Amino acid sequence: MLQLDGNKNFWKNGLSVDESRVSILMIFLILFLSTILYSYVDKGVVNNELLEVAKTLIYAVAGINGISYFTNKVGEYDDRV
Repeated sequence: MLQLDGNKNFWKNGLSVDESRVSILMIFLILFLSTILYSYVDKGVVNNELLEVAKTLIYAVAGINGISYFTNKVGEYDDRV
C-alpha cells in the first residue's frame, strides 16, 4: 500500500508506471508490427485496423515514457526542496 508520510514522495511512488505494463505494451507493439510486416510481405496490403492498433500502441508507449519522465523530474525537484 501507498503510505503518504513525509518520507515517501507521492509523485514518484503513487503515480509511477508499473514496469509490467510497459513490458506488455512493448510485447503487443512488437507483435502487431510483426503482423503488419507479415501482412505486407504476404499480401502486399496492410489492413487499416492493424495500423490503427499499432498507432495506438505507439502513442501509449510514448505517453507512458513522457509521463514517467515528468514524474521523475517532479520527484527530483521535490527531493531538492
